[in-house]
Amino acid sequence: MRAMAEIHRALALALAKERDLKVLAQLSKCAATLVMNAPYPAIPNGLVRGLLESEFSVVQQVDRRKGSTALCACIAAMTSLFNAADIPEDCIRQIVQQHRVLDYFISELQSSSSWPLAETLSLLGTLVNRIPSTVEPYQGTMWILISQFSKDRDPVIRLHSLRLLGRLLVADSSDGKQGDTKLIDDQLALDVIASCWNDSFHSVRAECVSCVGDFPLRLWASLDDQQVDNLVDRMLKALQDPASGVRMTTLRALFPLSLRLNRPTNAVLESISHVAENDVAVAVKAKALQSLGSIVMHSSAFISRRTLSQSLRAAREGMLGHEPMRNSAIRALGALGHYVERWRETNSSRASVLMDIIESLLKVPIIHGDQKDFARNALLALKGTEDALMINSSRSLLQPDDEIAISTTLATSLQAILDKTLDFRLLCTALKVTRLGLGMAILSSPYWSLMVQAFRLIGSNNNLDFHIEWKSCWMELVVLLSDLAERDPDALQLTEVLTYRETALMMVAVLGQSSFLSSEDLAVIEGVLPSEFDRGMTWEQRRSSVSMLARLVSRFSDESVHWETLKRWIGSLVWESDGFKSPTSV
Repeated sequence: MRAMAEIHRALALALAKERDLKVLAQLSKCAATLVMNAPYPAIPNGLVRGLLESEFSVVQQVDRRKGSTALCACIAAMTSLFNAADIPEDCIRQIVQQHRVLDYFISELQSSSSWPLAETLSLLGTLVNRIPSTVEPYQGTMWILISQFSKDRDPVIRLHSLRLLGRLLVADSSDGKQGDTKLIDDQLALDVIASCWNDSFHSVRAECVSCVGDFPLRLWASLDDQQVDNLVDRMLKALQDPASGVRMTTLRALFPLSLRLNRPTNAVLESISHVAENDVAVAVKAKALQSLGSIVMHSSAFISRRTLSQSLRAAREGMLGHEPMRNSAIRALGALGHYVERWRETNSSRASVLMDIIESLLKVPIIHGDQKDFARNALLALKGTEDALMINSSRSLLQPDDEIAISTTLATSLQAILDKTLDFRLLCTALKVTRLGLGMAILSSPYWSLMVQAFRLIGSNNNLDFHIEWKSCWMELVVLLSDLAERDPDALQLTEVLTYRETALMMVAVLGQSSFLSSEDLAVIEGVLPSEFDRGMTWEQRRSSVSMLARLVSRFSDESVHWETLKRWIGSLVWESDGFKSPTSV
């Protein structure tokens, strides 16, 4: 770290003394690279201030008629320095005000239209993004400049002027994030976007779409219905732009737009579904499915039967495509499953749609057999099914035969995952998915037997990394079994397959909290509980086990026979070692 600080000091000194523009540009790039990649929080902020002051000295003293490319590199390096997350805003504000940076740059923007304008506009946009208050005194001038440069013959300058507009839209205070500051002129923003909407440069068109997506609520509220409809129509037409980048940007912008408008979204969803089915670019299709799921999940507007059917068809077809499309399609189906609960249709219609979603989801593990891909998509299918069944009233729409079919398919899917991989994160996520959403009533014994089998396989591995991750998986299983014990009076039957010592111990503990457990069941529990617990358990595991078993003591303290049994169990868990003493309170 000390060597890194010395390098920064040397760079600051070189920047202060060097006058050759090309050398200064290279030093600036080097400084920016170091700031962005070094472990910078341990280095004093004074070095950052020194680098920035040197950069501003360069920009203010050089002759702009010489070496404009090198000067542009200096400005780009300054932008990188400002974007370094470790530079405090107070430091940036002090440097900007001390050197009157905005005065200098804005004066240059008014007197020049050369190539460095693009990077200068980028630097101003960075300042707007980091500290909006620094640009308040210059709002009027900046809006004139945005209007002027959005018509420049250089497409890169037009692009950067729109990016600066986008930064101002994001930083606008109408959503309550920046006090009462208003950084944008509504009418000028609309005029600039309208003038650039059909620009010949596709990146400019994409930036226009992005700006519309960034419109704050206050701006939308100021528009009449006709203006809103015209903007939405323009956005939907942009979905057919010949440039894939414009279509991607439009799909990203439609989600925040649909949330802010709070209007019927049928036309938007139908247009997105059409893109998901017919676009030539796989990435655009995947993005369309992602936007489809996001809008359905968060929108409060009513979705018609025709729109819902079209969305389902697009998602089902997406599951047969490439990997990005499959993942997005599964999430979209999960979101549509959520929407069924809010759908104002008859129970039979809702049940039909819900089963259509579930059947589509459960085909995923069977269709795709690539090892890594297979496991990931199988898990996503479980997650999507959880989304579809998460709400009790939706689950009640299913018939008993449907529940059996779902439970059997889930067991098959889990077996397929275990055959392909023993990835711990995957297994932990599968446990969370199962515990959170499916409601233990529809899960069969084979499913639980498979889950326990997975834990036996993991527990038998001697690799240290296996056991580190095992603890996380184990605790998920504990909570899941606890939920099961609360819902299923026959949960004690599962103790027959729980022979792994730690799992058996925790099964006893969680069943002790079940309302179905009676004193007679203790004999069954004692039959699967080892007489001596594994001494290799960690201190945290033993402490947790003592706490849970203590709850059993409190429940059966009035029965002397079981009281002695429970005391013996707890005594076998508590031992004296460094840092741990027998808890007398227990």
